[in-house]
Amino acid sequence: MSGWDGFREKWRRHVTRVVGVALRDGMLHVVGFDRQDGAFMASFFCHVMLQAPEAELLQDVAEKTACLLAQKGWEGERVVFALPEGMAKVFQATFPPNVAAEELQEMAHYEVELRGLFPDGAFRTACVPSSDGMQMVAAVAESKLAAVRAAFQAADVELWGIAVMPKNFCLLCECDALSWGEDSLRIAPQLLGEDGTFHGWDEGASAAIYGAAIMVQAVRSPGLVFPFGAVQLSGWACGRIALAACAVVFAVLAALTSWDAYAYVSAQKDLRQARSDLAMLYGDTQHMEEEREEKAWVEQRDTALRTLTKEAGPAPAVLSHLGRLSVDGICLDRLELSAGKPLVLEGDAVSFDALSEYLQGLSQDASFFPNGPQLRDSSRVKSGGDGETIHFSLELELMEKGET
Repeated sequence: MSGWDGFREKWRRHVTRVVGVALRDGMLHVVGFDRQDGAFMASFFCHVMLQAPEAELLQDVAEKTACLLAQKGWEGERVVFALPEGMAKVFQATFPPNVAAEELQEMAHYEVELRGLFPDGAFRTACVPSSDGMQMVAAVAESKLAAVRAAFQAADVELWGIAVMPKNFCLLCECDALSWGEDSLRIAPQLLGEDGTFHGWDEGASAAIYGAAIMVQAVRSPGLVFPFGAVQLSGWACGRIALAACAVVFAVLAALTSWDAYAYVSAQKDLRQARSDLAMLYGDTQHMEEEREEKAWVEQRDTALRTLTKEAGPAPAVLSHLGRLSVDGICLDRLELSAGKPLVLEGDAVSFDALSEYLQGLSQDASFFPNGPQLRDSSRVKSGGDGETIHFSLELELMEKGET
């Protein structure tokens, strides 16, 4: 591998594991393939007897597969399931030579329709050349494909595709490899005996190996497989590339930050000095501003008091007399005092008794209110909740200047 190819390989990801599953003669066979040194090899062989009724067979296959993968630490790996005999229709047919693959698939599909193999529903076909110059055609009902996929999905197993093993597929175990024609699959060294030979071979595992080997192109011959979605064995490692890009950007930013570090520290020092000077100036300015505001407020207060005294006459005396009279349940809302006019009071009382007590108190202050209070209006009004208050309005004649 050249330097450039090696560099590119670091930024690509590959499918590194795949699992083949098959059901033969009541026995579930599971074979795991692991990619090592650029090629796939068989890493483990498992088999277990199934005793579930036919109606629950697919569910049992999927659940047992999930358990075996968990035991091997292969959870989440892609699985290719080889259909049992009888679930697919397999036959040989003759088609014109030198036909494109897509057209060949269309011819195979049309051939299945002509033979009326699936009169009641949709189906899918796969077609590959056979050794005698004819074409091997496999057809499976869509309903069966959906049932298999649903069973594995319920067991939380990623089903990559479904395979139909042709009858002429036969693997030979030769020491440390499984051979089929010119193709061979290596067996992991940990599975070999002391003599370097694999002694655990079972013919039932051929179907499990077939679909997985075809899917990952571990054998060069095309096969009768029905993949779910696109089969991509390698691609750009986007996560790794994004991480490297982030690292480069971070390095550039770090260099720029280091370049400006001295200027930044100097600016911070100047800023602290400026803030210190500004704080001193701000204290003096704030003190002067507070003095101006206090002086303006005193002038405004004195002006207001002079205006009130001039327009309203004995305003402080009125407030003093009213403040001395305190009756529970009385709340004054409004006070109107104008020169030459009676004093008008408005407020609320919790009851007529409280209002009467307040009026009596005003009447007793005859030295300042010579004519006593004159009730202008009193009425019940709604208060918060379901309660009521007495809203009242009254007038008081003030003592004329010079009276005693």
